[in-house]
Amino acid sequence: PANTSPAPTPTPDHSPHTSGNYGNVCPGWNPTPASSTAGWRLIRQRTESLKCRKGRNVDNQILQAALDYHGRGWSLIPMRMGAGKKPACKWGPYQTNRADESQLSEWFGNGSVFGLAVVFGTVSDGLGARDFDDMEAYNTWAAENPELAKTLPTVVTNRGRHVYFRVTGEQEKAIRQALCKPGGKGAIPFEDGELRIGVGSYAVLPPSPHPAGGQYDWVNPLNDEIPIVDVLRAGFLKGNVGYRE
Repeated sequence: PANTSPAPTPTPDHSPHTSGNYGNVCPGWNPTPASSTAGWRLIRQRTESLKCRKGRNVDNQILQAALDYHGRGWSLIPMRMGAGKKPACKWGPYQTNRADESQLSEWFGNGSVFGLAVVFGTVSDGLGARDFDDMEAYNTWAAENPELAKTLPTVVTNRGRHVYFRVTGEQEKAIRQALCKPGGKGAIPFEDGELRIGVGSYAVLPPSPHPAGGQYDWVNPLNDEIPIVDVLRAGFLKGNVGYRE
């Protein structure tokens, strides 16, 4: 006899191109099935938009850079890269103790969009930097110190350059003593930038994004070992200085 039972109800399609697999992306968002190319494109764009809002760093370049810098013995902190470029954590403890790889992974490997900064001083093996906020001032310094300009690790910033080196604790004490601030901390300001040495100063590192667009980048790459320099002979103390705590 002929089969007179009703035809089965079609089973809804829950393949990846429909709404079935996207409910967890954003609770309450239930797009209609996207059986067309245009529909699938819409879902993909919406998903990527949600990822961006959650701050996911897909390629994880920041974490990889942080681990590389950590291997050099540097103390690192996360940065909020908006106006002002402020630390994203209480960074006082990291002026004397370095974050471990587990902490770095928590800061930079959890989908954050934090920038990355190094804390200067003994905690980072005496690392320091001369911040030139004015390219004319940097070019003048480079012309007067061509060998250092060619060899010292240097970062391109939005306005100028950060030139990296190492200093001894005795050098730092002598510099601050000369400024009549033997117990001072933090960056030493100049009209064209800052000298960042010792406790209380830091600098943003590549490949952090710059708030004004683009990113920090090494124009002179890092050496296996960053040299100790005499900051006076290197010309880093030229210019008018007005000390501030």
